[in-house]
Parts: sequence; C-alpha cells; structure tokens
Amino acid sequence: MKSCNKKVIIAILILFVISILTFVFFKKNVLKVAYGENISHAKDKVLYKFFKLQENTTLYYSGSLEYVEEISVNSTESNDNETIVNISGKVIPMSDEGLDESKLNIKLSYILDGTSVRQIIENPNDMHSQSIIKDSKILVSPLAVDNTWIENFNYKSKEYTASTKIINIGENEEGKKIIETETTVNNIEGFGNNTYREIKTYTEGLGLTNFTRTLPSFGDSQTPCFDFTKELFKIE
Repeated sequence: MKSCNKKVIIAILILFVISILTFVFFKKNVLKVAYGENISHAKDKVLYKFFKLQENTTLYYSGSLEYVEEISVNSTESNDNETIVNISGKVIPMSDEGLDESKLNIKLSYILDGTSVRQIIENPNDMHSQSIIKDSKILVSPLAVDNTWIENFNYKSKEYTASTKIINIGENEEGKKIIETETTVNNIEGFGNNTYREIKTYTEGLGLTNFTRTLPSFGDSQTPCFDFTKELFKIE
C-alpha cells in the first residue's frame, strides 16, 4: 500500500512539473508573438511614443507643387483617461497675391486613449494637404501588420465608409520605429474610379512624417487623378 501511495505521489509531482513547464513555455511564446515582429501594444506606452511631441516644437513639411507647411505643438493635456496634443499652423504660400490667409490656417489635435490615436481636423475648409476624414482613428492597437479597422464619416453631406490597415512596421535609418497605414474609401463621388486613398507614415517621437492622398478628379470621374504627397523635412 505504501509503495502504491508513493507511486501516486510521484506521478502527481511529475504532472505538476510538466504543467509548470508547459505554462512557462506557452507564456514565453505568447510574449514572443506579442513583442517579437510587431511593436508592443501595452496600453498607452507605445502609441504615446509616436506622438511624444514637445510643446513649442515646430514641424516643417514640403510637398507636391512647391507646397510648404509649418505647424507647431501648442500644448499637451493629460488626465487618467487620455492625452491630447494640440497643433496649429499654416500653409506657407509661394505668393501672397489674392490669397485668403484664413484658408491657409491648419488646426488639429491628436487624442491618445491607450488603445488608439484619434485625429480631429478642425479646419472649416477642405485642404488638399489634409485628410478628407475630419475625425478618425489613425492608429489602433494591436500595432501589428494587417490590423484593420472600419469607420463611417461624412464628406460633402454624404456618408461613406473608410477602411484603414497597418501595412508596414519597421525602423528608419536612425533606428526609430515607423508604422505605415493605408486608408481606402470605395464608391465615393468626386474621385477617379470613385476611390479615395491615403498612405501615412508615423515615426517614433515625430508623429506624421509622410502623407499621400488622392486628389479630387476633374471632368471624367473614371479618370485617376494625381496624388498629393508631403513629408517632414525639418524640426525646430
């Protein structure tokens, strides 16, 4: 009887050890998936790194057709639920003749809640250097390639659906993390082939560093139009 009890105890101990080893192995591999090829999506920390912009920092963008944009970080606000980065600036025209300067002003904010980054564009007028989607989630956890989210928005008094997907995660030449997203809107009036598209690149500590979008079509709505592109070229 004692021999039998001893065997039972040994068997239980062996099963216990196997269970512990299995748990450790599983946990290790889960962490490898979460933090290996993709960027950690721990609440707030990683998303905030991409928009950790210091107050009074000025960002300069250059783009298509001699476009130049200057925007500054006015303030950052934080509470227990979110962080808000407020930004304003203007388009710098090549010529001042006959321009309404109020239409050159840029005002937007980023709202980080730990699981997403929401962008609100407050310009009353449409600008070809900005998204047609005035209120959108531009990044959503998990920060992993192929992560996709859907949003409805209003454009020229009509409702449309935008699909955004993370298409690339990597590092730039300086070793900073980058995330590239693609937004597509199908069956939208006023654009070539009734399709609107955006490509955005976000860089750790700098926010938006590259932006490409479809411009409205002229005449034949089935004819693809040119894209507008801008990129960050200087920080002060």
